[in-house]
Amino acid sequence: MAPIAPGRLLRPGMRDARVAQLATRLVAGGYLDARPGAEGDRYDPALLDAVQRFQSRHGLQTDGLVGPATLHALNTSAAERLDQLRVNLERWRWLAGDIEAETLLVDIAGGLLSYYRDHQLLWQGRTVVGRPDRQTPQLKPLVSRLPLNPTWSVPPTILREDKLPEILRRLASRRTQNYPITRRLPIVMAYWTAQVAADGALILRNDFYARDAALLAALDQAGH
Repeated sequence: MAPIAPGRLLRPGMRDARVAQLATRLVAGGYLDARPGAEGDRYDPALLDAVQRFQSRHGLQTDGLVGPATLHALNTSAAERLDQLRVNLERWRWLAGDIEAETLLVDIAGGLLSYYRDHQLLWQGRTVVGRPDRQTPQLKPLVSRLPLNPTWSVPPTILREDKLPEILRRLASRRTQNYPITRRLPIVMAYWTAQVAADGALILRNDFYARDAALLAALDQAGH
């Protein structure tokens, strides 16, 4: 299937010649029913729903905007996705023995922090990871303290909009707290670009650290 051509950001409601390519790709992927009566160049509500479902399955922001990240995911071939699964199965082989019954798991590619007890997920939240030029490493340290509601520097724009008093009132009731942990917990920092979600759906993410290619080359060289 021909890739969707690059160009301006595709937004719901707009007309663009590439909308027909977008619809074809989503139909082929099972995200959109064939629509013979639809206007070929118009980004309509049915297409928006399909794009958002595609974004959700690929770890992207579900805003319906087809920009560089979504376009890259749309143009990734089935063969490349298969290689992505091979790479992540190998990563899982490395890490499976490190994940203990009680573990903090950082999903670097997904920007998620999960807490497991008795191998069951008890809590999950967003976390900050490094940019491609300052990558978060994969490692397994131990933690003994967990800061909640850390301090935050107010951006100048918010100050100019006179929202500082409201923010200060909220912060007064949500002071930074350091919760001691009775024993040190292992924290596994993993980089998965393919993962099975709690509902069984396969999530395929863009490789924003560009780590998959080197591992795939090593697997090919080893004949795996």
